[in-house]
Amino acid sequence: MPRRPADAPRLESRFLGELAKGGHIIAAFSGGADSVSLLHRLWALQGKLSLTLEAVHLNHGLRGAESERDEGFVRAFCRQFGVPLTVRRTDIAALAKKRRLSEETCGREERYRFFDECREKAALSFPYVLIATAHTLSDDLETALFRLARGTGPDGLCGIPLEREGIIRPLLRCSREMVEDYCRRQGLAFVTDSTNADPAYARNLIRLAVIPALKKINPALEESFLRLRLAMEEDKECLESLTDALLAGGTLSAGVPLAGFAGQPPALAHRAAKRLLLQSSTPVNQKNVLALSELIGKEAGRLELCPGKVFAVRKKHLVLEEMDGTAGRFAPVWVDKMLLADGKPHFFPLYQTNLLSNLTRESGKKLRLQVISAKDWPSIKKVYENLLLFSVDYDTIDAGLAFRSREPGDRLAQQGRPGSRTLKKLFQEAGLPAPKRQTALVAADASGVVWAEGFGIDRRLAAGPGTERLLTACMLPARESDTMEKSEAYTMHDDIEKILLTEEQIAQKVKALGDQITQDYQGKNLMLVSVLKGSVAFMADLMRAIDLPCRIDFMCVSSYGAGTSSSGVVRIIKDLDIDLHNMDLLLVEDILDSGKTLHYITRLLSERGTASIRIATLLDKPERRAVPLSPDYCCFSVPDEFVVGYGLDYNELYRNLPYIGVLKPQVYQG
Repeated sequence: MPRRPADAPRLESRFLGELAKGGHIIAAFSGGADSVSLLHRLWALQGKLSLTLEAVHLNHGLRGAESERDEGFVRAFCRQFGVPLTVRRTDIAALAKKRRLSEETCGREERYRFFDECREKAALSFPYVLIATAHTLSDDLETALFRLARGTGPDGLCGIPLEREGIIRPLLRCSREMVEDYCRRQGLAFVTDSTNADPAYARNLIRLAVIPALKKINPALEESFLRLRLAMEEDKECLESLTDALLAGGTLSAGVPLAGFAGQPPALAHRAAKRLLLQSSTPVNQKNVLALSELIGKEAGRLELCPGKVFAVRKKHLVLEEMDGTAGRFAPVWVDKMLLADGKPHFFPLYQTNLLSNLTRESGKKLRLQVISAKDWPSIKKVYENLLLFSVDYDTIDAGLAFRSREPGDRLAQQGRPGSRTLKKLFQEAGLPAPKRQTALVAADASGVVWAEGFGIDRRLAAGPGTERLLTACMLPARESDTMEKSEAYTMHDDIEKILLTEEQIAQKVKALGDQITQDYQGKNLMLVSVLKGSVAFMADLMRAIDLPCRIDFMCVSSYGAGTSSSGVVRIIKDLDIDLHNMDLLLVEDILDSGKTLHYITRLLSERGTASIRIATLLDKPERRAVPLSPDYCCFSVPDEFVVGYGLDYNELYRNLPYIGVLKPQVYQG
């Protein structure tokens, strides 16, 4: 390999160590030059960045002796540097065949599933956990060229994100040449994946043929791409900020004001169109973006981009209209696969909508999902006979199931028929009336349709000789359980085992807490932040009990779980809209149990120039605490029981109870 020019940038100067500062870092470690450089550099910076470190390695078993060699190298390297290591061995080839996925896709999914499991485990011991992957500037360039070849917009050319959803990439400003130079200077050995030389893979073809050809034109290709990327990121941030301002103050259900778009560049209308398509769950493609952008610039008009989704301009506002034949479309219900693994019955009420907005009503139906042993199925099949929607091989489900109405592009490979057909074509062939096409229930996983009402299951999930577990899906009346049907006099209060805190007790405590906050925040720049959705009731009463000028805003997060406890892996659904500089924030939470989600939010907001951050919680469950976090204001400490009411829910129900009660175990245990 040619010697590196003395004046060329080194990995040390480009390594984005600040991304890892103060965290517990789980480094993805394959043994290649990039991951060796990443792990060694993080190891060297542990003291300076106040971080703790561990490594994880997934042996895919795809390259025989070479995979064993890589695992042996990884183990020896981690022993040499004293880095804790977790190794998992997975037969990706067999798993990919079973799931009907490519080995590349299956391997990527299993890697990130493995990373997430390690992160959840580490979160029990460390308050701030991040996954570090060894993507480099060269990988970033290859990704941008790959997207360019397949078709992309300007944002797609920004490549791989530096950080997203707890994953950081400290090498993303360092080229592959810098990585190998670092290993050589530090005397670090590494292994090479022989499949990287196989041009049958599209990315390898780009790396082996396209990039060398481009480097004949510009030897400093990566450096040129880095300048382009940084410039495009700045442009993107500017355009997104301008789009935010144009869309502020409106929703698709109430109307998005369009007056501000007059005279603006088309780029802003395009970005607004993308945002609105996403918000309305309408397919985001070039055709739809251009069509909606054109409508945004008109004084009036209507546009149907897919069945049941009609955008209309009325009085200089863009709205989603009610469309004839759309009544009864199902609001999507997502069920995580892992939630069902316990084998217990799980119940999910279905909702339908007339307006294409968030305004929904109960359908009067409830799904009952349960995983059972395949060997037990013949003996209990009759129990399900009249209620059964479908049964499929549980282990072939990709990630989870969404129950919804038909979406454009949905396809089903029916048993006994070759190939696959779109649901649209199947519905037409069956002579299904237009309203019924909208109300037919569909189940889909991450790989496509699993089942369609009246048309059966997809072949890829059919049970066979090797099936070990079945997922059964039944449809019940909304107030029926698997053991008994509740009487017509049933109310939600019947699901409460006991009242823990009365309406009067809550009101007295909230009033006292408001008085205390009024006293403590005299002369301060108070801003209340409600963590949605559970804290809404508490927030509404608390803000009226505070006799001070204050601002309010709302934040919505997801902790990747639909069960009865938080996983601690946090995703921001709605961020704050107000500038936090010099604000005295009071985070308003309904219940503080493990504390992992609130710890993440507190750390995130503290980096935005706040003057102070405190926590006010309605309920505190100290027995459940998994991180060192205590509330500054608390109304009640409660035992470790499943509580609902006054904003707290189970499966999005019981929030409107005026008191706080303990839910009967049979309700959430099926």
